Formats: sequence, structure tokens, C-alpha cells
Amino acid sequence: MLMNNDAILEILRESMIRKYVQMGTVADVKPVTLKGVKDSVIVINFNGVPVYCSREQFTSRKLSSFTGFMGTPVPFLVTDIDRDTGIAIVSRVQAIPIIQQQFLKNVKEGDIVRGTVTGVRNDAKLVFVEVQGVPCMVPPGEWDLNSITDLREVVMIGSEVEVKVTNVDKINKEGDDADSDFEYRIRLSRKEIQKEYRAQKWDQIEQYHSVGDHALAKVVAKTQNGPNTYLIELQSTGIVILGNLQYPLSQQFKYGLPLGLRIQAQITSLDKVKRVGRARIYRIDPTLQTAGAFGSGF
Repeated sequence: MLMNNDAILEILRESMIRKYVQMGTVADVKPVTLKGVKDSVIVINFNGVPVYCSREQFTSRKLSSFTGFMGTPVPFLVTDIDRDTGIAIVSRVQAIPIIQQQFLKNVKEGDIVRGTVTGVRNDAKLVFVEVQGVPCMVPPGEWDLNSITDLREVVMIGSEVEVKVTNVDKINKEGDDADSDFEYRIRLSRKEIQKEYRAQKWDQIEQYHSVGDHALAKVVAKTQNGPNTYLIELQSTGIVILGNLQYPLSQQFKYGLPLGLRIQAQITSLDKVKRVGRARIYRIDPTLQTAGAFGSGF
């Protein structure tokens, strides 16, 4: 049975009194006037009723865009309800320490979880991921098995990812963390998932690839093996092998192939024990469109 707005507002009032954490979905960011003050707020949908959260009460991070949070479930505490309009003012920042404690009762280091990418800090090589309403981070070097120069080229904001919880550290409320809203810093690794996945595929390589096969792939990194040699990720399994750009493509693209470019290659060697392989790149995507990870789910 669907509840009307009055019933939902009563739930919100009860939540404010008892300090219950509720979950809603980020729906919009828009300017509003609350109690005569104009502000830009995050609109959170709670069972069909909008509640409003100021930027400062939504996150302590300085964000230029909230795109990564759109459609993402987030926790909140109700801090005020306007008597005249019935508009509920909420705080995500105040709710996170509570839900973080609940999260850590059920999730431990080594667990695999799914989350939503909400932001990237290219300067610090950090990827921010929301897991069950809890802000977590993927630290430098833990996003991909391959070295990535520009995370913004390969990380899709708003995408869902599977990651492993690698560290849960209590924050020292001194120095750079003095103003932190959180008690714990939760670190994740996408690279560890990739390692396990690719190791499994190599163990069963005969089921997926053979020498001579033609395969769709994408360019994931340049190598030191020469100007025409790249690391390529095979679409169907996600394993990475060396790809040699064939003539005349090597003449046509003498300045190099862009990372993420879709290509076609023929496998020339596979070593299951050493987990290495080679292929010749004979065709590229004619549109020269780069793409995010495919096939493997990474």
C-alpha cells in the first residue's frame, strides 16, 4: 500500500525526534529559498517526497559537480522540518558516522563489495566510491593493474564497480584529518579483483582463447618494448597481453594509439604458466573512439 505525503512526513518527523538514519536517492541539485535564504541544495527523494540537503551538510569534499551522486542511495538525518511548508532539511554528513559503524559490523577487510563511483581526484590519483551509503576511496595504484596517467580518461563517474576492502583505519583527528567528519577511512582496491579474475581466466585459458584466434580488444597501456607495442585487454576475458601494431598501421599511427582504443588482433602466442601472450594488431576502430573497460566487467 502506497503512503501519502502526510504519512511520509510523519515518518520524517519521527526520524528527527529519534535521530533515525533514513536512506534516500539523490535526485537533483537546484536553487531553493528556505526561510528567506537562497541556497543551492541537493534534493534527495525519500519515498516520493523531496528532502533538502545543503552542500556543506552533504559532503566535506569540495565538489564542483554532484553528477556522480545522481541516482545513488545516500543516508541522512532529518535536522529540521519547516512548520509552514513541511519541507524537511537533512544532513548526510551527520548520518555517515552512524551508518559507517553499522557498515563495519558487517563488512571486514578482504570482503568484496559493490559501489558507485562518485568522484575522481586526478592530482591525488584517488577514486571515490560510495558503498551502501558509506564514502570509501580507492587509493593511488589500486584502480587498475595497468599504470594510468589520467584517471578521468578511464573512470566513469556514476558507474558501478566491484572492489575489495583492503584497509579500515581509524582516523587520527590531528593534522590534515582534524576536520574530518568520519571516524574511519575505508580503502578499496579494484586492482585486487582484477588480479583474481585474470588469474582464474589464465588457469582456464583453453576454454577462452587459442593461438590463431581473432579477438576484439582495447589498448590499455604503452610499453617499453618499442613504439609499436602495446598492452591490450581481450574483450571476452579481460586478460592483458602484448599487441604489436602491424604495418601499414604502424606508419599511419606513428605517434601512437590512444589508450582505450578498440582494436582487432590475432593471437600469436599464449603461455599459461608464465601468463603472458602476444597478438598482432591488424585493425582499429575506424571512429577512433576510446572506451571504458568492457567484457570483463572492470
